[in-house]
Amino acid sequence: MGEEIEYVFSGECQCEYCRNRMIYRISGYEYPVGAYNYHSHEEQGCHFVWEPSVEIEYYDFDLPVYVENRIADKVDYIEGLIEGMLMDSRAAYTMKSDEFEDVVANIFSKNGFDVQVTQRSHDGGKDIIATYDMGGIPCVLYIECKKYDKRRPVGVKIVREVFGTLTADRGNKAVIVSTSSFSREARKFAGDQNSMIELVDLNDLLRMIRK
Repeated sequence: MGEEIEYVFSGECQCEYCRNRMIYRISGYEYPVGAYNYHSHEEQGCHFVWEPSVEIEYYDFDLPVYVENRIADKVDYIEGLIEGMLMDSRAAYTMKSDEFEDVVANIFSKNGFDVQVTQRSHDGGKDIIATYDMGGIPCVLYIECKKYDKRRPVGVKIVREVFGTLTADRGNKAVIVSTSSFSREARKFAGDQNSMIELVDLNDLLRMIRK
């Protein structure tokens, strides 16, 4: 069956308050090759608030030419939508909801995240799952996209629902991206969650593009 492959994410840091040295190690195991088996973790001088896990994505790079062409066409189309937003922010309101999700995924990808757009319906409060490496630990962001009319702010109910999904799944952080603004109640609720929810309006999104 072949040998077992171990993927290791490790690191160490020092608490800025108590100066305690913290060491952590997260391992994922593949056996046989191409089949994720299990994961484990260990820590010294600290403990994980939520049990970490490892996810492995497998890709088939031998794609037919026509599939590669379709992917390239879609990427070019999304890039065109982003350019249109930069020229005139009102272009965001003419997009379809799934186009807006693809645009947001593209923007986060260019900002260093590995992104995965979830199924278009019944996504459970996470249109996009974005991951990034923080000191050897994979962190997971749930991104919910709301393509609203600029006169329709995102209310606190949506923010509560996304936070509920995040805590149920033990994710690291949630980001809600909207073409509109956020109600005062929504911003207060997000602000009370100790930086676990970030609210991104259209102006914030444009700033991310221009980075």
